[in-house]
Amino acid sequence: MTTATASTNSAAALAHSATFDNRTDKLLAQLKAEGLWKHLQMLDSAMDAEIVMRGSDGKNRKALCFCSNNYLGLANHPEVVEAGIKALRDYGAGTASVRFICGTFTPHETLESSIARMMGTEAAYTFVSAWTASEALFPTLCEPGDCIISDELNHACIIDAIRLATVIKKGVQKGLYKNNLLTGPGSLEEALQKARASKDVTGQIWVVTDGVFSMEGSIADLPAMRKLCDQYNAILIVDDSHGHGVMGTTGRGTHEHWNMVDPLGDWGTPTLRAGDSSTVHAPRARRMPGFVVDSFGANPQSINVPYSFRGMDPYPPGELGAVETLVTSRRNLPHHRLDGATYFVSWRTDDHQRLRPDERRMVLDALTHFDGERCTVYAACVMPDHVHWIVQPKEGVDLLELCRSVKSFSATTLNRVRGASGRLWDPESFDHIIRDSGYFREFVAYVTNNPVKAGLATCPSDWDALFVADLSKGDSTHAERAQSNSPHAERGGTHDRIDLFTGTLGKALGGGAGGFIAGPRRAIDLVIQRGRPTLFSNALPVTVACSANKAIEIMLREPQRVQRLKDNVRYAREKFKAAGFDVLPSPTAICPVIVHDTAKAIAMSKRLLELGVFVIGFGYPVVPEGHARLRCQISAAHTTQHIDTLVDAMKKL
Repeated sequence: MTTATASTNSAAALAHSATFDNRTDKLLAQLKAEGLWKHLQMLDSAMDAEIVMRGSDGKNRKALCFCSNNYLGLANHPEVVEAGIKALRDYGAGTASVRFICGTFTPHETLESSIARMMGTEAAYTFVSAWTASEALFPTLCEPGDCIISDELNHACIIDAIRLATVIKKGVQKGLYKNNLLTGPGSLEEALQKARASKDVTGQIWVVTDGVFSMEGSIADLPAMRKLCDQYNAILIVDDSHGHGVMGTTGRGTHEHWNMVDPLGDWGTPTLRAGDSSTVHAPRARRMPGFVVDSFGANPQSINVPYSFRGMDPYPPGELGAVETLVTSRRNLPHHRLDGATYFVSWRTDDHQRLRPDERRMVLDALTHFDGERCTVYAACVMPDHVHWIVQPKEGVDLLELCRSVKSFSATTLNRVRGASGRLWDPESFDHIIRDSGYFREFVAYVTNNPVKAGLATCPSDWDALFVADLSKGDSTHAERAQSNSPHAERGGTHDRIDLFTGTLGKALGGGAGGFIAGPRRAIDLVIQRGRPTLFSNALPVTVACSANKAIEIMLREPQRVQRLKDNVRYAREKFKAAGFDVLPSPTAICPVIVHDTAKAIAMSKRLLELGVFVIGFGYPVVPEGHARLRCQISAAHTTQHIDTLVDAMKKL
């Protein structure tokens, strides 16, 4: 290198440094002058309702913490702490490499199984943070021609992950809708319509929302969003980082709040019991309210069931008694001519022809066409190339003749629409009758544990399965009783599903770090194979994995923690309202007190800390201009005395 060249490069580097220094110094000075400077507070204790903080003078002082996401008070729980310590002793600090190169620790596998069970999905995969989980999701699963539609108030990790996806996969489109606005101008429905009409959108539409919006404390209307996504064949993704440990009876999340996940049985599968409804759950299937074994009629005698369901998985022993009481063993009875019997019928299409979504809707209508006239239809499921039907013929109606009528009706309807003729159903696909409770138990166990193999849920290309069930038939009080008895029916009683979740382990679930994606196995497999944040980054520290797994265990075994959190939130809101504060309404643990001006919010936060209460003030750009707030976050670890101290301090501002 010549002297002249070296001198030129040095001058260029100096000029570049000066440019950066000058603009950075100017911005930092502006933040300080406007009262927007963020101070990192130093803690000298574990996270809890009461903490020890180091002041600017270097001295420690106690304070009440109302700004942590430690919603269930598990960050310093003895079992959570001990699980992490034991993991460190057993496994050391880490693998010192990425998972696909040097292996995965058993605690990672255990944790991911626990997450999938908690979220009600087929599988889950963990990352070092929820941010990297989001960064793995969209760039990996989306392809050019896809469109990602986002709520305008979604968390920054979602926004940046979408931006990243559009850069990595050129041709991925973006859409936006106003916060929680589902219909009308600027709504999700409008965004879906635009995406469907766009010539640039040739692939999959994705809709993503926070379950709980962290600055507002509001929640997404997931049942309504599910219906819109079904209408436009869109995949629904929920980031429920602020919903874990907070929403739902057991804290499983916003989907549990809306009753969009199955109750957890002892085996991690839905339970079947007398006097209650239950769900045969498959993560990708739509509208599957399940096999309600006690609504088959007053005297269920036999079930007609496909041959492929015989002799499969053993039925959980604790549930045998419930099924035994519901099925009467009847041998040597006339084939398909049992008055009062209920049958499970399965047909497949001729030559396995595939039915389009609109054609499946017509077949579904055909399956319920004779309901009330010649039969009682308890459930009907239409898959792309076969159907399932749970039906009780009226007295004197022959089951075979009834099936022929339904087959003929559906074929005639479709042929008229298609402008064609020919056979729709394979004439040999009708199955055999089951005459004893043993076969029935095996069938229910198999379907419960293997919904995909049983044909009640299929691969992602078949997401548009239709399933309906009327729980009230056969017992006029059953539907009402089932919902009132279920501890998982906080809202509405819908049984639809969320397609994919992202979430965090760094808030209610241990409070350490880490994030995850939960969803169908094939989506998780694709993330493992192609997700850059896992291919090029170390796994979640095993200490955190074990602590988080223990936190999930505690949450699910102690629902009283979730209830205590709800009680504390209710008490805090009542106290805030009585004191005259403007608190945004919410069913969550987030209580935003609106003060409008950003500098004012920061100044109030500083004054509260002087009074021994740690609450953070948020303003622009975290929230829109003019919407600054003090975000008070309530925990199950707080007492009413703690909350009283918080409100009294607020009154002094």
